Amino acid sequence: MYPLVISVRQAGLLGGIKVERGVMGMRADGLAPRIVAAAQEAGLIVRASARCVVVAPPLIIRDDEIEDLFDRLEQAFASVGADTSV
Repeated sequence: MYPLVISVRQAGLLGGIKVERGVMGMRADGLAPRIVAAAQEAGLIVRASARCVVVAPPLIIRDDEIEDLFDRLEQAFASVGADTSV
């Protein structure tokens, strides 16, 4: 369903979405930094780390805010995915 996603890891509310293999993910033009930039444009605070998009919402986040977070994150993935040949 999500061709850019290789794997997803999480512990509690902390989540990591691995988006690419190899050294490309560590470069500024890798997928993770591009997805993070798109997510930040959508108003999210996320970061790229080791070829992953890292999500770490506050512990007091509400259910409706979680839904909004993932709606915006999905839009970020879609906008970057539209610009790739994946």
